[in-house]
Amino acid sequence: MSKEISVSDEYIWTTSTGLYQWVLEYLESRIPDRELWDFVEAEGYAAVDNFFVSDLPEPHRHRVLRVLAEGAPEAYATWRFPSPQERAEIRRLISSLEILSMMAAEVLRELNGGEAQ
Repeated sequence: MSKEISVSDEYIWTTSTGLYQWVLEYLESRIPDRELWDFVEAEGYAAVDNFFVSDLPEPHRHRVLRVLAEGAPEAYATWRFPSPQERAEIRRLISSLEILSMMAAEVLRELNGGEAQ
């Protein structure tokens, strides 16, 4: 079953359930803010097929976008040590995470008036 992370109305990243769960766990480890995760839980994002970053209240939206833009692919690459048989699949997943990272960086630029942060 596929899951989605909507970083904006225009940028929606679709992935597997396993990688979706990894991204949510990665975000929670990088942003240990109980207020944010209580909001996410109350909205049911972790239980449904879509995590709406665009609907998060500020400053949480900026924090989540920044974490996604600044290293999710690298974190996954170092977290997962694949066997030789798994390397092609891991490279594909890392490429997918790079797309999510680029989406988040673009939305951050738009939110910051064109300035990278």
